[in-house]
Amino acid sequence: MANFSVFLGGLRSTNSNLAMFPSFPPDPTSPMGGDARSPEGAAKMRHLAWPGSIAANNCVSCGGYGCGESRALAAFCSQITASLAVGDTFDTHIIPLGSVLTRVYWRVDGAVTGLSYTLATVSDTGPSPTVTAITGSTINGAALGTGVFTLATPLVFTSNGLLRLVIAGLPTATAANASCRLMGASLQLAPLLLKPIGGAF
Repeated sequence: MANFSVFLGGLRSTNSNLAMFPSFPPDPTSPMGGDARSPEGAAKMRHLAWPGSIAANNCVSCGGYGCGESRALAAFCSQITASLAVGDTFDTHIIPLGSVLTRVYWRVDGAVTGLSYTLATVSDTGPSPTVTAITGSTINGAALGTGVFTLATPLVFTSNGLLRLVIAGLPTATAANASCRLMGASLQLAPLLLKPIGGAF
């Protein structure tokens, strides 16, 4: 299964055409950058949108800032939506070393029939992390809604880690939507953390 990095922060990218995504994770013990420097208790809301719609059997992207969080994310999603499969994942947030994850807020503001997600944590940004599913974290992407998943036991990160979005269900592929099955889908995510500023207490 494919994994896509769309978090903010991390290492400087070497993407062609200076594209923002995919992101590059920091080393497990490196000081954090970007959104990881927000105050204790705060969380960065990410708005993940697959822009556009299906019209006349063609994928139509708005191609502008109104597509979702940014033109960069819209451009990245437009390149990968055709090949997405159940089980593919998106790393959406860096969780800094020393943080304690207690809850994850979610909001579906763009529903697509047949779409669903689950969430997982990645223990560190090294080559062999432990990936742990968040129990009970199924999100119905086919219906508008908002919720909060509360971890039964708060999770302490002893290395820089990640929040991971997993594609659990996809719309049935047809001739009309085979290359844009997620067009119109939109999800907001925010991990709620007790965390240091800049990756260190």
